[in-house]
Amino acid sequence: MPSWAHLSLAEREREYSPSSMIGGDPSAFIEQYRVRSAECRLRYPPIAYDYGSGPDERLDLYLPATPAPSGKILHVYLHGGYWQELSRHESSFMAVPLLDRGRAVAVVDYTLAPRASLGAIVDQCVRAVTWCSEQAPGWGAGAARLVLSGSSAGAHLAAMVLSRVGVVDAAVLLSGVYDLTPLIGTYINEAVRITPEQAATLSPLRLRPIRPVPLIVADGAGAPVMPLVKREKVVHCFLIGSTISVID
Repeated sequence: MPSWAHLSLAEREREYSPSSMIGGDPSAFIEQYRVRSAECRLRYPPIAYDYGSGPDERLDLYLPATPAPSGKILHVYLHGGYWQELSRHESSFMAVPLLDRGRAVAVVDYTLAPRASLGAIVDQCVRAVTWCSEQAPGWGAGAARLVLSGSSAGAHLAAMVLSRVGVVDAAVLLSGVYDLTPLIGTYINEAVRITPEQAATLSPLRLRPIRPVPLIVADGAGAPVMPLVKREKVVHCFLIGSTISVID
């Protein structure tokens, strides 16, 4: 029996809800995302690219003023928002520390639920990361290592990409959900509409990567994440057989 199975619906909604961990209203945090992302775009004007034919299949490429001399790295980021909120426009603030250190960064958009199913969103992210790996030489990142990261829903999507294609050289997963079954029946799933069948095929906890890569799995410092979710992350690391650092 999974470790979350004893929880009531109310307990699952509380433990898997980001807003319940920050006092209930995330709007102040999202506004910070917008402000800091706008500042990033002023400092490092991005180049927009289509990685597919869909209207939401776009990404912003940020290039450093001075590339790092220690080796070329392309960092690809998948944003969070429980697959139903946010976009690349609120998410580029994470690129600033990397750009300041001479690393190129691509921040990816995907279609949000309920306009797209979770399976379709995963497919988009696979296309985006694959496309970035193919385009990297033209961006002055020839022979680059590709580092993939994501936060919250983006961490789930990044883990799914690792299970589909072998173009990633390292990954960072921040506060992700790797078993989707506990979300079924919660308000979180009203827009995403995950079915038991989808949970079985789209839960990274049940999958393995195409190839093992160095991996960091992290939670926010001091976040009141329940122990079973932390254990889920650790088990996921062992399942995928990567070189792992787990950070709380």
